[in-house]
Amino acid sequence: MRHTTPNTFLRDESGAVTVDWVVLTAAVVGLAIAAYSSIEESSRGLSTATAKALASESKGFGPQKGELSSSIEEPPPENAPQQQSGS
Repeated sequence: MRHTTPNTFLRDESGAVTVDWVVLTAAVVGLAIAAYSSIEESSRGLSTATAKALASESKGFGPQKGELSSSIEEPPPENAPQQQSGS
């Protein structure tokens, strides 16, 4: 767009909306970066504490090496006949 006089140029507001959106977008991006940094630091501390707590346990969860839990059933051999339910 060509401006013929300085007064016309000064009164033209066609680019003001673009400037507003650029400033608003920059503010949103800045807030997102600040939130991410805060969350990252907190989650890093939590994961470190969890790892230390799990490492300090002398026994693991579930059956230990060489043990078989009573709730775990071994699958039948492939050539074993299938049991049919009652009818």
